[in-house]
Amino acid sequence: MSDVMRKKAQARLGDGEPSEEQVRHAVLAFRIGGARATMAAGGVAILGAAVGSGASPVPLGLPQRFVVALSTHRLLLFGVGGFFVAGPKELLVGAPFEQIAAVSEPTVVDGVARVLRVGVEFTDGGMLSWEFPRIQIANGRMLLTELRERVGG
Repeated sequence: MSDVMRKKAQARLGDGEPSEEQVRHAVLAFRIGGARATMAAGGVAILGAAVGSGASPVPLGLPQRFVVALSTHRLLLFGVGGFFVAGPKELLVGAPFEQIAAVSEPTVVDGVARVLRVGVEFTDGGMLSWEFPRIQIANGRMLLTELRERVGG
């Protein structure tokens, strides 16, 4: 699935036009608490909120689920289209590596919905946090390892 997602993200980058920028990884992710909220609702809560789950406040503009992608030039976040088969749609964030100040150490959170959580701090003081669901933890780790190497930790 990761290669399919990567190819779809690549196609979204240049609207099908060949590009010098190459997508290296693309992984489905959730805002913090989103994986648990989706599981709790039996996979139907695409836009539901994690009520009483201890979830962090939702950053404005960050949807319940999205695709985190890493290209040769920047970190990308795409909105997700498709109900049963998620795929990248509109580009939400396109941050060049020099605008990323730090990437937190990824943390596995066990429980009903095992997830890998991470936060990215930007040079302007902004921060985004997300979690990769259980089925995407290995792909998420590969993406984060490369991202941390590119931004120096």
